[in-house]
This record gives sequence, C-alpha cells and structure tokens, in this order.
Amino acid sequence: MSDAILIVGGYGAVGAVIAEALAPDHEDQLILAGRNAERAAAQAAKLGAGLRWRVLDVAGAVDYDEVLAGVGIVVMCLDLPNLEFVRQCFQRGIHYVDISAEYPILSAIASLDEVARQHGAMAVLSVGLVPGLSNLMARHSLRFVKRIAHFDSAILAGLGEKHGVAGSTWILNHMGDAAGMNRLQFREPYHEKPVHRFAFSDQYTLPLTLPIADAATWLGFDSFLMTQLVGLARRPLLRGLFRREAVKRALLSLTQRFQFGSEEFVLTTRASGETGIYQAWLRGTREAEVTGLVTAEIVDRITMEHSAPGVYHIEQLFALEDVLPRLEKHGVTFADGMTRAG
Repeated sequence: MSDAILIVGGYGAVGAVIAEALAPDHEDQLILAGRNAERAAAQAAKLGAGLRWRVLDVAGAVDYDEVLAGVGIVVMCLDLPNLEFVRQCFQRGIHYVDISAEYPILSAIASLDEVARQHGAMAVLSVGLVPGLSNLMARHSLRFVKRIAHFDSAILAGLGEKHGVAGSTWILNHMGDAAGMNRLQFREPYHEKPVHRFAFSDQYTLPLTLPIADAATWLGFDSFLMTQLVGLARRPLLRGLFRREAVKRALLSLTQRFQFGSEEFVLTTRASGETGIYQAWLRGTREAEVTGLVTAEIVDRITMEHSAPGVYHIEQLFALEDVLPRLEKHGVTFADGMTRAG
C-alpha cells in the first residue's frame, strides 16, 4: 500500500480536525485537498512543514493519475456527486473512508464492493458521530438486548458550535422532510426533549448489518427556536417554502454568522427487545471535533492493522471500545442503563 493519506475537504470543519489529529504521527504522509488552493495551502502550513496539498474538485474534471499518485488512503469529507472518484480509488487498490450521512451515497458506494475486493481495497463507511458512533452504540447494545426489535438513535445538538457548511447544508436540505416527531430522554440537565426524524443513513443500514429489525434516527436542538423552526418546515403548507434555494441560502448564512446555545451535544441510543430496553448516552462538546477524532482513529487503525478488502460500515469492523479511549481524552463521557422486561 502507498503511504499518502489524502483528505478531501481537508480544510473544512471536520477535515481540519482529522488532519490535526493525524499530523503528529503522519505529517509526511498527509495531503490536504479541496477546491480552494489558498485555504488548502494555509491549513497545510499551519499543521507542519511536511504537509502537502492539492487542488481537487470532485464535481469537476479530475486527473486521477495525478491526484491519486502515491495515495494509500482517501478520507472523503464531502458528499460525492457520483461514484467515479470511489471507483478510481478502488481500481488503484486505495483504501477509502467516508463520513457522509446520505444513505443513497453510501448505498451506491456499497454497490462497488466487488470492485474493491478484486483490487484489494477496503472502504469504511458510516464514520463519524451520526452515523458512526450511533452505529457502534447499536453494536454495543446487542450485548444487552440480543435481538433488537427497534433501535432509536438521537442527537441533541448544541447550536453554540459553528457547524461546517457541509453539515449545516445537509440539515437544511432535510428540514422539510415529511418524517415524524418523538420525545427521548437525554438525562440531566436536558431531561426529555422533542426530536424530529431526519434521514441519517444509520437507520437504513443498521438492519442490513446487525440483528436489528427496525431503526429510526432523530435530531433535536438545545434551542427551542430551532426546534420550532423544524416543526414549521415540516408543515404541509410551509414545506415548499423551506425547500426553496433562496430560503436555504438565507438560513445557511445565518447559521454561519450567528451561534446561540451551547457547544455541547448528547447522543443517545435506545434498543428495545424481548429482554428489555437498553439506553446509552454519549455526552461531549463540538460535534465536528468528535466526528474528526472518530475518523482519525479509524484511519490510524487502517494503517496499523491488516485490512480485509471490501466495503464495510464502521460497526462491521470496529467496536465502541476501539474509539472511546481517544474520545474520553477529549472530555466525552459515556453512561448507560437497562430496564428489564417484566
């Protein structure tokens, strides 16, 4: 395997965290890539003299021989417009890590499993917070509920953190989804909070990878105003308004200019089955940082461990205890509890 680690979107909110976490041990291997040469160069210079950078627009014309020369692992921090970039990676035997939350994208990448196997490449999908840690918590829940009839994962997001453009855009694109609403327990000081169902990929992939009959993923906010705004966006009479590009651009501008609330988040999962209900909570600050740290841990493990060719979701290769120690060093805490049936 070649040595270089190419981070596509390496100067974004999550990509910068991944690069910073990997730089101490992989400085001479890292290549930061993105459309903006100035930002890529600045981020590379910030992290170390050995870092390289490349201009890359995955939605445009790509010289794959040049961009992927000497690369052993690609970390994708953007939502891909098509499969060609991934196919080119696999055909060159390049390992691939993706942090996308879009099920259609991940499903399409999974369809290239045979290509990856033929060329000795491994892909790890569903990497990050949700999906990612939610998937690992689902696997962990099976220790307590053997056959899960229903699995909920929910993220309570703090709006005091400046979220990246890609993450904010994803939420805005799905605000008007006709989904559903629930109330889940997030423990003190948040207690029970309303959450809205969002199209995170884990709820679609977990029943395919684990003995889980049904799953749903939810999103809530520490801001009452934002919670109400999502509710408004999902009313039939207003749904079309919130899907207009001008409205989404205006809301995106507001999210980038103003932050209100805290930087704290809580991820909770609830597994229900014949033996009872098992609920777990991860609590920390700065979602982008945690997503980046999880991704960096997976990249580290790929560089150190023997890889099995093919396309996998994170829970098929890794367990919660593989990533938790790194997160705990950054203040993330874990708690859980079991309610027995009967």
